[in-house]
Amino acid sequence: MIDRTESRKRWAAVCEAVDSDEIDKALDLLKEWESVDRLSIEELVQKGLLIQQGSETAAYELEDAKAAFIEALGREQNYPDALIELGFYSWVIENDAKTGLQYFDKAIAAAEKFLAEARHGREQCLEELADLEEED
Repeated sequence: MIDRTESRKRWAAVCEAVDSDEIDKALDLLKEWESVDRLSIEELVQKGLLIQQGSETAAYELEDAKAAFIEALGREQNYPDALIELGFYSWVIENDAKTGLQYFDKAIAAAEKFLAEARHGREQCLEELADLEEED
């Protein structure tokens, strides 16, 4: 398993390739790493996005993008990025608005849950800060 430092380095290399508009190079990097270690869910979503943008000479088929999104959801079923990308894939690529809508609805529900948790945590921090100010 790759440690955090190595993971950051490989992610930076992918981002650099993408920023240089070298989509196929970024895909090659991901493919190379995937042969050594399991990609993170973030990397899987990025892989799916890059497959959709890659050239026809890339080592992937369009269906591989969907498979990457589904694999990410297999590890974290409510991962909003994967749900959103599957929504777009279903709607735009597969011309299936009904399935796309289901994925978008799941993404919205997951995002609302995260937002509620963040608001709750924020409120608790504000209360603690107010209590500390009163003590001073």
